[in-house]
Amino acid sequence: MRVGYVGIGNMGGPMAANLARAGNEVIIGDLNQAAVDAFTGEHETARPANGLAVVGQDAEAVFTCLPNGKIVAEAVLGEGGIAEGMAEGSVLVDMSSSAPMGTIALGEALAERGIRMVDAPVSGGVPRAIEGTIAIMVGGAKEDIEKVRPALETMGGQIFETGGLGSAHAMKSINNVLSATNLLVGIEALVVGKKFGLDPQNMVDILNYSSGKNSATESKLKEYVLSREFNSGFSMDLMIKDVATALDLAHEMGVPWTIGSTVHEMYQAARNHMIDNADNSDIARWIEANGGIEL
Repeated sequence: MRVGYVGIGNMGGPMAANLARAGNEVIIGDLNQAAVDAFTGEHETARPANGLAVVGQDAEAVFTCLPNGKIVAEAVLGEGGIAEGMAEGSVLVDMSSSAPMGTIALGEALAERGIRMVDAPVSGGVPRAIEGTIAIMVGGAKEDIEKVRPALETMGGQIFETGGLGSAHAMKSINNVLSATNLLVGIEALVVGKKFGLDPQNMVDILNYSSGKNSATESKLKEYVLSREFNSGFSMDLMIKDVATALDLAHEMGVPWTIGSTVHEMYQAARNHMIDNADNSDIARWIEANGGIEL
């Protein structure tokens, strides 16, 4: 396939690389010119785009992986944007963590131009994005999903269809509330345990063989917190944004989300004490400070 890819950051870069390695012609658009030059220099089938409109020219699909839905909409519909170069019948695939209602509105705007849209956010972190084993949630019309399925299967290990357009972004935001909750509760548990005299490394091993096992105990607490690396590749600002997106959705559905609201408040409080560009796992430093002990 000839595809466009806009946004080659921590997640988009590895996924676009998997597309290129599979032999697809990938037209790259990104504000970071150094990243574009490095990417196109490494992958023979990748080409740089001279402007966003060029990304979609002659492409069957254009993939976006940007910080939020507002940035996606501006990149797509703004002057000289992606939509100007896309042909009727081509598909925009938004792999960002966008707000579902905004995705529906963007899909309606694109439909007026004859352009189709699919939302396909991912979960699993940078290592699985590199491996091509990441989970991909997909929302949209069946025929549009089938058109881009070969590309999605190149980037992900499991494709989950969630329903109509916007449903995948709803699912992703809900997933990230649970992810954030697991990490927060896990760190707090380790702080309490260490204060008592338990060994945090041993605690994680026990949790992973017990009913308290979750994504944080399996792949985050040792890897990013106890190691003191704090380099999960997912920023605190993005986590706050995703949790807020899920809470907005809950509000629109008329459903209270008490624990989700508490998680959001804790991340916001931690963010006020963090440096810019803090990693999501850096929240451990704030919890440790409050507990008066370092893990």
